[in-house]
Amino acid sequence: MADARLQVAIERRFRGGPTVRAAFELDTASAETLVLFGPSGVGKTTVLRCLAGLERPDAGRIVLGDEVWFDAAAGIDRPPQRRRIGYLPQGHALFPHLDVAANIAFGIDDVQGPARTARVAELVARFGLSGLERRKPAELSGGQRQRVALARALARRPQLLLLDEPLSALDAPTRERLRLELRELLAAGGVSAIVVTHDRTEALVLGDRVAVMVDGVVRQSGRTLEVFDRPADEAVARVTGVETVLAGRVVTVEDGLAAVAVDGLRLTAIGDAEPGDRVLLFIRAEDVLLAAVRGAAASEGTAGFGEGGRGSSARNRLVGRVVGLEPHGPVVRVGIDVGGVRLVAAVTRPAVVELGLAPGRPVEAEVKATAIGVVRL
Repeated sequence: MADARLQVAIERRFRGGPTVRAAFELDTASAETLVLFGPSGVGKTTVLRCLAGLERPDAGRIVLGDEVWFDAAAGIDRPPQRRRIGYLPQGHALFPHLDVAANIAFGIDDVQGPARTARVAELVARFGLSGLERRKPAELSGGQRQRVALARALARRPQLLLLDEPLSALDAPTRERLRLELRELLAAGGVSAIVVTHDRTEALVLGDRVAVMVDGVVRQSGRTLEVFDRPADEAVARVTGVETVLAGRVVTVEDGLAAVAVDGLRLTAIGDAEPGDRVLLFIRAEDVLLAAVRGAAASEGTAGFGEGGRGSSARNRLVGRVVGLEPHGPVVRVGIDVGGVRLVAAVTRPAVVELGLAPGRPVEAEVKATAIGVVRL
């Protein structure tokens, strides 16, 4: 079988400014979606424009299968029209004076006449646009405009689809509703895609794979859930939304379980580490379970360690005090001080009431060993 990998290893230097470096691969034969993820201003759009041929890197190579799109050393820079890519800029960039059918047809440059008309009809049906062919973009909803833009990008049968913040122009409720629809549309397109986003939820929903950019550099890439669950370093952890990052030292390792000393506490985690190793522990707020504290611990407000309470399978049970409550939509992030160590948990609003959470109140936090990421320093 012919090699269908997209191989990217490029560097783009800006005079008097930052340098953007990106290295990752994508198997386009599987029609997977890779998300270029990171905060605004780290170079995600620059990488996308280099892939599209709209911007020239200063060094490196871009190869898809046996096609060399760019090679700085060899002086190769294939123009955009010869890369067979579909490109969706921010805001979709539909032509306001053209109707749906004409916008889609604009992307077709390889056939004319009846074949062109048939291709437009095929895409109209595939993306649920039947009956809207004569409407102008201003007469469409946000979701309908998204479908038209995607149909136009796929009209010339590209071998790779590039989307730059495809949902950023929409209001929050619409964006939330259209995430899953966009995922389904990308699957229906049958073409590998690279999507730029700074939104963590979009990355998790849309990406089969992810490449995380920090300070202009792709720091980690791989399967989306694996990268988010096991960040390679503190910078990636922070960018991917890990709320608690703790530095510690491995005390013992038994049966794959590492006991880690962290500022007077001892936590159990599962990871590749040896006694004496300095490590970082990553704990996501959604992996911290909270329970009301009763008895002596409630009055003392001490930090504890154990096998989990009340039938829990959690290896780590910590008793501390609430130091802050921060609402985030239906979820409340709870800051907890455990013997001088700050832990963050995410609970529902009803749970806040049920547990009586308030600043100064004692609370028990439980974390499974499997939920703690470990990275050796």
